[in-house]
Amino acid sequence: MSYQLVFESSAEEDYREAFNWYEDHGEGLGSDFEEKVDECLLKISASPEAYSLVGKRFRQANVTKFPYLIIYGIEKEARRVVIYSIFHTSRRPKKKYRKL
Repeated sequence: MSYQLVFESSAEEDYREAFNWYEDHGEGLGSDFEEKVDECLLKISASPEAYSLVGKRFRQANVTKFPYLIIYGIEKEARRVVIYSIFHTSRRPKKKYRKL
C-alpha cells in the first residue's frame, strides 16, 4: 500500500519554478521534467524508506535525467510522505533544511 504524498508550499513553489524554467528553455523539456519528477514521486510513495537518509528526519531521492533532489520526511503512523523541497543539486536546499 502506497503512502499519501503531501507537499509543503515551498516544495510546490520549487517545482513550479523548475518546470517553468525548463519550459522556457526547450520545447517539451518542462513536460520531460514533470514526467521524471512524477516517476520519482511514485517510487517514493511506494517505498519511502528505500532512499538515503539526510540527517535524522529527512530522506532524499534523485530525479533521473535532471539534476534535482526531492527532500522528504515519512510519517509512518499516518502513512504519509511530506515533500519539503525539490531543488537543483548545484544549489543548497532552503536554509531551514541545511542543518539537518
